Parts: sequence; structure tokens; C-alpha cells
Amino acid sequence: MTIRTLKKEHSEKHLRKFIESPKDFFENLSNDYIKIRNELKDLYLNSCEFRDSGKLNQYQTDLSFALKIYKYFNDYSWFDVTRASDYGFWRYICVQVVPDIIQDRHGINDYSYYYSKNVRIYLPAMWWYIHMSYQGDINKTKVTLSGLNTDYILQLVERPGKDGLYVSISRLIMYYIGILPKNILENKIDNKNLLRRVLIQNTSRMNNYNLIFDHNEDFYVQTLFLKCGVKVKDYE
Repeated sequence: MTIRTLKKEHSEKHLRKFIESPKDFFENLSNDYIKIRNELKDLYLNSCEFRDSGKLNQYQTDLSFALKIYKYFNDYSWFDVTRASDYGFWRYICVQVVPDIIQDRHGINDYSYYYSKNVRIYLPAMWWYIHMSYQGDINKTKVTLSGLNTDYILQLVERPGKDGLYVSISRLIMYYIGILPKNILENKIDNKNLLRRVLIQNTSRMNNYNLIFDHNEDFYVQTLFLKCGVKVKDYE
């Protein structure tokens, strides 16, 4: 398979073509990308969950879709973390291959979900949310994340540390987030919920490698929560 990429500066032109002529837009896709398009559309449609009111349950839809595309892309031999870090690859997928999925979920007016803001582009945001929260298998990860909401996706994916991302640390943070009661999670200080405060604590310590690994990662993460007033071991 030939991997296609799309530069940010070319993305708006292609997205406008989709908006103007959606029926003809996909005619020039390669067979490989037609296959990916059809499979991603099926995954999305099978992920859509609705409330009793008939409105889309946005977070549960996002979570279900994210879990599915995490497994889907990881099953390809050409896909790995390096590929997942290539936003040219994701822009091509989101603008050229499945813009209609993103239109259904986020509308057509906010281009940040398609190409303009890397950390917000819909498909990579979903993939990275699962990758940064992964608990060893899909089912355990689903349990950990099922009680949260869309704010948690943005908070986790949009706050990498200055010196990169320690995935093992983010997964431990999300493990503890997953076992804490909702009133603890949503208790806001300075308009920041617990996860946001913990991530701020983590970012401020990322420059000092020894702070993380002098004892062990779990001890380090417990300390982050303790700095925010929560003794996580009381909830295990």
C-alpha cells in the first residue's frame, strides 16, 4: 500500500471540494483507500449511540469509535506509533478519505477537526486517547474510560509534556481516573477538574526525569494525585 499524506496548506482546498461536490469527491481514491473508507464508515456507524431523546450520545460514540479504530489501525503492518505521529497521514485520511464521518460528528465549519489543529483532528485524537489510556486490552480500557466525557479526551490529548510523552505515565494516570468516584473527578478548583490539575502537575515535573523514576512510576503518579488532594490508594 502507498501511504498518502496531505500538507496543512493544501487541506482547505480539498475540503472545499468535498463541501461543493460530495458525491464526486471520492472517485479518485485508490482501491486501498476505498477499502479503508468503507471499513471506517462501518466502524463509525456501528459506534453511534443515541440517548432516549434521539440525540447522539457524543462521548459514548467517540469512545466506541476510538476503541474500534485503535484496533483497526494497529492491525495494519504499516501502522505504528511513528505513523500515528504523522499528521500528514491523518490529514489525508480525515480530509480525503472520510470527511463525511467528521462532518456527521462535528459539522463542517470547524476545520480544526479535519486538519488545522493537530491535537484536535478527529481520528488521531481518538487513536491517541486510547493509546494514552490503554490498560492492556480493549475491554479493560473501555471500562476505565466509560464513565468520563468528551472534556477528558481534549484534556488528555491536548496536554503533552514539553519533552514528549511518557505513555506509561499517562496510562497510570487514566487508570486512577477510572477508579475514582465522579464527585472526586468533577470537584473543580480554579475551574479545573481533577484530571486537568493532575496533568498540570505532571507537565511541571516532566523536565526532571529523576522525579519520575527515582522510586517508580506508580509512586510518581500517586504523588501527582496527592498534590491535588486525592489519595488514590484509598479507592482501589
